[in-house]
Parts: sequence; C-alpha cells; structure tokens
Amino acid sequence: MATLFQAPYVAGAIHMALSVQKRHQAQKKNKGKTVLIFDEQQAFESRVEDLIGEPPEVTDAFYGYEGEGQRLSQILDTAFFAKSHFASLIQVADTVAFVAGAYLRLVQYGGEQAYVGELQRIIEWINVLRQHLVPASQVYPQRHSAVTDFFRNVAPDDLHLLNPD
Repeated sequence: MATLFQAPYVAGAIHMALSVQKRHQAQKKNKGKTVLIFDEQQAFESRVEDLIGEPPEVTDAFYGYEGEGQRLSQILDTAFFAKSHFASLIQVADTVAFVAGAYLRLVQYGGEQAYVGELQRIIEWINVLRQHLVPASQVYPQRHSAVTDFFRNVAPDDLHLLNPD
C-alpha cells in the first residue's frame, strides 16, 4: 500500500479525501460540493491529483463504493494546491496540525512540556477543535481492507482521541 502512495504527504492527502467522501456521501444533493486545497508541495502534487482524479479500486472499501456512480463523488474536480502564506485556510489547517502534533507529543510520546501548563492549554484547544473534526469512525472505518488497515496502522495510537465519535 505504501508504494501506491509513494510518500507520507500523498498518503495523508488521500486519507483526507477518502475521509471527506465517507463523511459527506450520505448527504442529499451534496454531490461534488467539496473542494480540497492542500499546502503547496510540488514534488507530490501530480501524484495526489492523479489518485483523486482516478482513485484506484483498492480505495473503494474505505467509503463503501460499490461500482455505481463516480468514485470520490463528493470531491469537485481534483485537489488544488496553494502557498500557505497566500491562503488563510491553509494557515488555519497548519494551526490545527500544530495543536494536534503538540497533543500527541505530550500525551502519546511523553514529551516534556515547553512551559508549565502547556499540556493543559493544549487540551483546552483540543476540546475547542474536537467539535469541528470529522468523527473517528469516518477517518478510521471499522471495516477491514488493505486501505483501511493501512491508514489505521500508520496512525499514532492516540490520534483517535482527537476526534472520537
């Protein structure tokens, strides 16, 4: 599976696309209303675009695609890329990633607090963010397949704590 994605950046981008598809596919009249915008990564952009534009069959099990209609039907066109200093939404995503990374560093990996009260502050921020995150069941589906098991196995153990159902 890792060879399909070729790099962690690509695997993460495709995981996001699959999670968004799973999250929104049951909504009526929502087809093709999701735009994916990623931080510019020139080395990986064409691979991400290709995998979203023509998703391989192995990804079908992630969101239960059964051969009817378009794969990744919730995604408008393909992924788009922008420089983070020109795109405020990417800066927001960078901030969320920083908070999630700090949480994992302190909770899962037992890292030292950079200052007294850092863990408490990070937990408070996580609690604010939680209500806006995609539920864990849509990021890590319970069904077993090559793709769902791959994403579950490469994720940090406590990542699911960030977005419980």
